[in-house]
Amino acid sequence: MKMNSFSYYIWLSTVQFCHEFKINVILIVSMALGLLFPIFCLGNINVFVQNIETMRIQGGADTTVLTLYGVDVAFQDVQRAIQNVGIKSADFALIAYCNSTVDWNDKRHSEVVYYTTENITDFEMFVPVAGESVFSKNQNTCIIEKADLEQYGELSIGDTVTVDGQAYKLAGVYSSVRNNGKIFLPLAPQTSKGALQYSRIYFRNTQQSDLERLCTALETIGLKVRSVRNGEQDFQKLLSQCIQQSVLIFSAGAVSLLFAGLNIGLVLTGKILHNKRLIGIHMALGSSYSTELFSALVENLLCFAAAFILDLALVQLLRPTVPQTFALALTAGVYIGAFVFGAGMVLPVTWATMRNLKRRKLVELMERVS
Repeated sequence: MKMNSFSYYIWLSTVQFCHEFKINVILIVSMALGLLFPIFCLGNINVFVQNIETMRIQGGADTTVLTLYGVDVAFQDVQRAIQNVGIKSADFALIAYCNSTVDWNDKRHSEVVYYTTENITDFEMFVPVAGESVFSKNQNTCIIEKADLEQYGELSIGDTVTVDGQAYKLAGVYSSVRNNGKIFLPLAPQTSKGALQYSRIYFRNTQQSDLERLCTALETIGLKVRSVRNGEQDFQKLLSQCIQQSVLIFSAGAVSLLFAGLNIGLVLTGKILHNKRLIGIHMALGSSYSTELFSALVENLLCFAAAFILDLALVQLLRPTVPQTFALALTAGVYIGAFVFGAGMVLPVTWATMRNLKRRKLVELMERVS
């Protein structure tokens, strides 16, 4: 085997990797743990970037959004109050929510579910992932945001979801930042629900005088109107909230990346300095600096590759434990970005440390490490 051949580099790297197995295991685990949190942060920011358009209210400034609060108010009373001011059923949509017990795949859990009128898709944007983003109270169907399936287990279109004892057939899976991880169920006049809390009402082409009369009527039946905004204002408010959250997450991710970079740099530097005597012996026996540099690069990149594979496994293992409110979109771009960052740290740190060793005399390199 020629000393400067490619096969020699690989052989030398493999021998050194096995020789320093314990140190390499520590290096792999350190790099994997250092990159784990940044991967989750990038995945959360990626959700916002990918789905920004789903936060828009259809109709924009021509749509009015009432944010409400009220418990145990009959839907018939809300519907009657709206119709009494001359607003037709086709021109408004309502969302109410409730803490419910949900069963699917023979597993039971508690979560907040949304009850809504069928025409909610005329006001909010639901990006279909599977099936259709529509449902009907006559067919007892529902739609589920994809993050909910990632949290509690996969379902196929047509499978049954039971909410507080009522069976619904899954009509579609959708993607939405505004309604991340939510189940939407049909809200009908006959719906009887304890602790039903009203959240939002959307109106299309409604006069200001009608809205004022409606707010008074809603407060009369026990609903408190918290805000009145048009669709564009509501979008801007949600966008601002998401940007603030993304800035905080990005800052946390950046800090964790900085610590990950420092961790990788310190461990790699310590590892190479620990091996300086072995490097000195190799060079005394005729090995060139370029051979030792390439060997160290290959060995450290192998360690990083192993750490990255460990990260992929840890992400899949920990993903079900991530809170539902922390949406994730762990696409190939997120993993590629994390890999490029890690590899980008390994290469210059290895080169700089080896460059520093090159300036030393062979006698200094071959001194025993105490």
